[in-house]
Parts: sequence; structure tokens; C-alpha cells
Amino acid sequence: MTNHHYNKQGWNKIQRSRHRQTFFNRLGIKNLNTKNLLLLIVAVGFAGSLALLGFMAFISRDLPNPNSLTERTISQTTKIYDRTGEHVLYEIFGDENRTLIKMQSGFCGDGSELELDASGIPLFAAQATIAAEDHSFCTHKGLDFKGLARAILQNLIGNRVGGSTLTQQLVKNAILSSEKTFTRKAKELILSIELERRYTKDELLQIYLNEIPYGSTYYGIEAATQNYFHKSVNELSIAEAATLASIPKATTYYL
Repeated sequence: MTNHHYNKQGWNKIQRSRHRQTFFNRLGIKNLNTKNLLLLIVAVGFAGSLALLGFMAFISRDLPNPNSLTERTISQTTKIYDRTGEHVLYEIFGDENRTLIKMQSGFCGDGSELELDASGIPLFAAQATIAAEDHSFCTHKGLDFKGLARAILQNLIGNRVGGSTLTQQLVKNAILSSEKTFTRKAKELILSIELERRYTKDELLQIYLNEIPYGSTYYGIEAATQNYFHKSVNELSIAEAATLASIPKATTYYL
């Protein structure tokens, strides 16, 4: 019985070896042993790495300057007040109705690198946005590989799920465009990593909250708060902040 078991194992091993040889013979690769297989894997990996480096170098040639995130001119709404200076009579804006506003405190850090404002974005509003958009924002380096893999699997089975981090969304909205091409996506990945190296998490979060669209012509959390709830962002309730946090994922739903 032992010999039979041994012979069966040996036969299976021979069959697997023959199957492997047949597969590689079809590819024009003959006499492939374990040593040659390892060399082939190393060669393919090396060639793939060179190809990836070449592609990244090609993409980086016309890559936008990451500093443009803070050096660019951001369109804001012009507001005309009454003579008391308390009531807005008219708002003048183009395609983007936006009012820039600071945060009340840091979220991922102590916020010491920011110019904070006690009447600015409350902490719970930032927390709601992070929970809805990118729960690992404070720990990743611009890309969330687990989230990306999960999104790919979900899309393969028919569920439309995004895998972009908050930093990637910021790059798409503030520096690049929404064009759906492989080249633009590659630039987005490179710039996301670079932004994480140049700016703190709280700096990126504050810019994001002033940049993202909230439906219609409302850009940034202050403009969205004023137009949806007719109040300033520092007057938001927790429920209202949660509602605002859900809008960027489906802006057309709220039009």
C-alpha cells in the first residue's frame, strides 16, 4: 500500500511536470527546468519593471507642478452686502459659487501648520467627510491599495464602487480633469503621492473641503451650507454635516 501511494505521488508529479513543459513548449520555450523557470520569472519581472519606469518617465514629462495646488488662483463668489454689512444683497459668480473658509482645528494633526478660524469648518464636519469619502485618509500616503483592490473586485461583479482616496479626488478636481483615460489616471496617482510629500494631511483636507463640488454651481462646503441650509458652516448640526458629506458622491441626485 505504501509503494502504491508512493507510485501514485510520483505519477502525479510526472504529470504536472509534463503539463508544465507542454504549456511552455506551446510558447516556444523548451527544456524548462526549475532553474530556467526562476531565471525566466526574474527576466520577466526585470523587463516589467523597466517598462513601468519608462512609462512613468514618459508620463512625468508634462506632469503639472504639484505646487500649483496652492499657487493657482481659485475663483470665489463676489458678495454685495447692504449698508450694515450683515445681509448679502447679491452674489456674483461664474461657473463656480465658492466661498473659501478655514478649519476650526486640525483633524489628522494639531493643525499648527494652518491658519485656523473659530468660525470656520467644525471638526465634526471634517469627520463626516472623511468617514464618507476616505476613512484611512490620515494614514495612507496618497493611495489606498486595499481600497483600490476592493473597488476593482466590486466593479468586476457589476457594483460601481470608487477606489480613489481623498487626495486623488483633490488632484482630479483641482489640478487635472475628470477625463477618463489611462494616462490621466497615471498622472493622478503620481501627483497624489507627490502632494502627500509636500503638504500635511490637514492642509490637504482644508483645500479639499473648499474645492469639491456639492451639486449645481456650489463648490466648497461653505457655499453648499449657505445654499442648502441657509446658514454658515460653523452653524451646522451634526445631521446636516452628515448630509453634506454624502453629496459629493452623487451630486446630480440633489439637483
